[in-house]
Amino acid sequence: MLLLLDNGSAYSDELESRLSSLGCALERLAPRRLGASDLGSYSAFVLSGRSAPDRAANVANARAVAHARAAGAPLLGVCYGAEVLALCCGGTLRRMASPRRGMRTVRLGPPGGPCAGEIEAYESHAYEIARLPGGMECLASSDECAVEALHAAGTRMYGTQFHPEMSSDGAALLGAFVRMAFGGPAERGHLCDGIFERPARGRGAKRPGGRAD
Repeated sequence: MLLLLDNGSAYSDELESRLSSLGCALERLAPRRLGASDLGSYSAFVLSGRSAPDRAANVANARAVAHARAAGAPLLGVCYGAEVLALCCGGTLRRMASPRRGMRTVRLGPPGGPCAGEIEAYESHAYEIARLPGGMECLASSDECAVEALHAAGTRMYGTQFHPEMSSDGAALLGAFVRMAFGGPAERGHLCDGIFERPARGRGAKRPGGRAD
């Protein structure tokens, strides 16, 4: 079962719809409804964007990151969720000179890697990741943001500054994440299909039974 931690993003309905369309069994919860002891009930995690600062959300999302790290569970942070992941691993954020909203060209890398190329992705954020700590790698960038996607090395924890639920290229990335998390067959029809092919430690997740952020 995948937990979609809904932090109040204007795009959470789209995120849930995209994940559900992939055949992913999921539960959508607001941070205030998630107890620390509940995290063990889930085998994968998606942290949504947010609509406003919320201390309870900060605490719940940080707990989800800590649990995923300890359990070796797959986790994808989206926008605010990616920022939380970076902060929990020792990175820093900064407010942008002006909020970013709309479609942007994002460069996947590194050159020559399994997913090198460009995708179109939807941005809606007022903060950006200023610095990645040691042990985290940048997987994508754009002219507006140096870090558009990131990975905590040695884990299955990833983040995207953009909103993958809001574009067809982003939807392909969500599909690749779900296949990585639950063991679906690998595909090679899209650049994003190789983005999660990185070594990780820890146990794998089991296939389930069945406005600016």
